[in-house]
Amino acid sequence: TTVNPQNILGICEIKDNKEIIGNKILLLDNINDPGNLGTLIRSSLGFEIDTIVMSHDCVDLYNEKVIRATQGAIFKINIVIEDLNESIKFLKTRDVKIIGTALDSAKYLQEIKGINKYAILLGNEARGVKRELLDQTDINVKIEMNNQLESLNVAVAGSILMYYLNNFLYLHLLILLLHLVI
Repeated sequence: TTVNPQNILGICEIKDNKEIIGNKILLLDNINDPGNLGTLIRSSLGFEIDTIVMSHDCVDLYNEKVIRATQGAIFKINIVIEDLNESIKFLKTRDVKIIGTALDSAKYLQEIKGINKYAILLGNEARGVKRELLDQTDINVKIEMNNQLESLNVAVAGSILMYYLNNFLYLHLLILLLHLVI
């Protein structure tokens, strides 16, 4: 329905994913913007997230703008839609660290050290993560920025978090090497 479509049409079967798998999880609480959801799906594939869990109040996974923004990543990653309270309970039984995102009572991302099993919890563009979910996190983080911004777009912030946590060991080895050279 766009003015300038991509001239590609396809028919595919919707996967019936009901199981949270892997050690790197993305939890999405009430993401409303289809572009943000699509970007988060695309970044999740790029930064080796195993499963995305969406709350029931997120924008429709099969919204055409979501699908277009994923650039095909939607077909390559496990996506589950379920109650996040239940997801968090399940993940805690598997010793997965729940990392919430908040501006208050949060550590800076750079303070987080080598977590191998994690679930990143991102919230609504305007309201953030619901308090009932933040109360269940193991740690809350925020991204250090200059004082000219209050917050980042959820897709940008989520991508930064995924990159940092996926590349933590590489980043710190690089910093160590730089200190040795200097």
